[in-house]
Amino acid sequence: MTGSCPKHMVLGPCGGVRADGGCEVVSDPCVFPVPAQWAGSSVPPVPLQAVPLILTDFSSEPYSVRLAALAASIGISAAVPETPAAPPRRLRAFRLAQKQRAGAAVAVLNHDSVASVTGFMADAERAGVTIPVIASVAVFTDEPSAAALSGLPGLELDPEAVRRVLDDPDPVAAGLAAAAREARALLGIPGVVGLNISGAASARGYEFAAQVKAELAARIREERDHDVPAARS
Repeated sequence: MTGSCPKHMVLGPCGGVRADGGCEVVSDPCVFPVPAQWAGSSVPPVPLQAVPLILTDFSSEPYSVRLAALAASIGISAAVPETPAAPPRRLRAFRLAQKQRAGAAVAVLNHDSVASVTGFMADAERAGVTIPVIASVAVFTDEPSAAALSGLPGLELDPEAVRRVLDDPDPVAAGLAAAAREARALLGIPGVVGLNISGAASARGYEFAAQVKAELAARIREERDHDVPAARS
């Protein structure tokens, strides 16, 4: 069955399963009706020296869980993705637990609603997940950047929230404010220790998009520093 995966996944499903259970690459159902289990022995993760509060993403070729096991076996801390919104949703936490068994030291979640991530994290705890988890904040400030996120399988954005940003007289300010609110809510979920500032952010070019993300990161850090009580002398 795994040999027929068009993405050559061995320990699927990947995070791109569509809402109807279809593959994101071809017009066929996903060949993994349930998450594959890690068949090898548990690999102790290589702990991170520090879990980042904020990171951003860079797209590359997809790999399977075996890469995490290889990294951990040679002393490298392995980060793995997981997609709470992709089918089979009720088994996604179990899949993350399998990645932990394979040696994952930290997980980065794909975009989903705060309520869904809250439920996923509760399921992950019951499944035995103990590694730190980083949630994703969707950053968009115009129609193209919102469409780029909304069109991705396994990713869910609130249509009303998107419309509020895009209909605002200043969609950049509105997009930053919406992302900051989402960041605040995600960091309040037990088990979520950091944020992935993700998305195209803007269609005005890479430099402007990077400035938007940098501004959001600064706001998140400022709020986090403000919330941490000052040390008593």
